[in-house]
Amino acid sequence: MDFAAGPNLAHHGHAQRRDAALEWAPPPEPEPSAHGEETVLDLLTRRADESYELHVLRIAYAPGPEGRTARLTQLAELDTCIARPWSQGDPPYAWARRHIAVAHAQLG
Repeated sequence: MDFAAGPNLAHHGHAQRRDAALEWAPPPEPEPSAHGEETVLDLLTRRADESYELHVLRIAYAPGPEGRTARLTQLAELDTCIARPWSQGDPPYAWARRHIAVAHAQLG
């Protein structure tokens, strides 16, 4: 047995495994385009004729990378709102967070 060839074999085997892992890596998620950023802003903006609950559900079930970005942004905002002391008239932040978190788990 040629012990001098051992390091070369190990390096070669590692390189093959690394290359195979790179071949099978999932493609990166697309970033929202300029149009996509407008879509995210539209999702995060509550319309004048829209109830809070409907607005939350619109964010929760929005498709694509724009929906994902809006969900993550809204989850961070809701965490901030929930951390503050409750005041009379506050929207149902915990309800909203639960719906958006469940939708995010399902849709990504």
